Amino acid sequence: MQDHYRELVNGHLSPALRQRGFKGSAGRYVLPSATTWSLLELQKSAFSDRYHVRFTANLLVVSRSTWHHSGTAPTIASLCPQPGAEDERASAQVRLGMLASVHDVDDWWTVDPATDVATVAASFLTALDRHGMPWMKHRAGVMDRAG
Repeated sequence: MQDHYRELVNGHLSPALRQRGFKGSAGRYVLPSATTWSLLELQKSAFSDRYHVRFTANLLVVSRSTWHHSGTAPTIASLCPQPGAEDERASAQVRLGMLASVHDVDDWWTVDPATDVATVAASFLTALDRHGMPWMKHRAGVMDRAG
């Protein structure tokens, strides 16, 4: 299943994300902006095995002013909002499956032996276009207005 998952990411998701303006590869992508880091990182479930891979995308938008490292691009792990953060407007994080869910549950996508990876990619990208991208753009706008 790892080969199917790699095919999904490298052959379908990465090229489609680049068409949407993201830069990156191998499951880590950033949407360039002068004022914010807008990140999308794919996450495989800890319960994935050799028969199936479950995955989702973590989305994070953070003000560039909160990232003070010497020119390095942040990762979601390095920028996760900490409890009690001074300014909650400085960052926002959500899972794509949560945004796209109609039942307020954290939906994940699955690759297994019967999976058509093009169909899974289309489902994921539809969720990103309908829910993820608007959320990221909205959060970036909120941070821009907050200054």
